[in-house]
Amino acid sequence: MRYWIITDTHFGHENIKKYCGRPDNFEDKILANITRYVASSDLIIHLGDFCFGNDGYWHNRFMKSSLAKKWLVMGNHDVRPASWYLSHGWHFAGELLQLKIYGYQILFSHIPQKDTGYSLNIHGHFHNSNHRRHEPYLQQIKNDKHCLVAIENTNYQPVRLKKIIEKSF
Repeated sequence: MRYWIITDTHFGHENIKKYCGRPDNFEDKILANITRYVASSDLIIHLGDFCFGNDGYWHNRFMKSSLAKKWLVMGNHDVRPASWYLSHGWHFAGELLQLKIYGYQILFSHIPQKDTGYSLNIHGHFHNSNHRRHEPYLQQIKNDKHCLVAIENTNYQPVRLKKIIEKSF
């Protein structure tokens, strides 16, 4: 089993094209890349901000893109209760996820989290821009254990967790 990380897909969010320079077909690119790279025996960990409206439609398309297990770490735009996400195909839905994997204590979150002793905090939220990186709270907690995954910087592809860990240590 391989672990894949993806974040901030923002399916159906028209303004994200302008904010982050995404192409018109970004949703199709993301779904095609998931189908291409993720095997049914794998696990996708989505770090939040899955879609922006038309939730049922986007969840249906995403669930059909791969038979892999799918875990959602909810972001600021994932406003439904965790039970709604579970009833729409996710195998896990919660605000934070911590795993001991590959010898490291990894915290998965949407927004960077204060250091609580984890080895690495893999998160999204910032995209490929600086518009949120200077929020006072984030400046206070920022350290070298934070690892941003921005889909705009991964060619709209999920990234293997092992690759993220190898680059971080």
